Amino acid sequence: KELEVTIESDPKQVQINEKVTFTSTVKYGNEDISKDAEVMFEVIENGMSYGNLPIEPSANGTYQLELKFSEPGEHQVIAHVSYKDLHEMPILPFQVTQ
Repeated sequence: KELEVTIESDPKQVQINEKVTFTSTVKYGNEDISKDAEVMFEVIENGMSYGNLPIEPSANGTYQLELKFSEPGEHQVIAHVSYKDLHEMPILPFQVTQ
């Protein structure tokens, strides 16, 4: 079995001072992982990392973080997921515009 991790944002087009929800889905094979996984989101704004934020599971293997950004530019959210002896870290790059 493989650890599969996805990350997406809602909305896709992020505006300054607008709430955006980042959702990561964690699967091990066909199984949704809502417990026993360590999930952290790393937020990077214009090249500067603000560290890792631990995230609690929502339901059905999903993990969510809500943020607002006050600076325009290139940003990233990285989902760091550890489960069993596996680690995945998908990166979601996006632009914040005015």
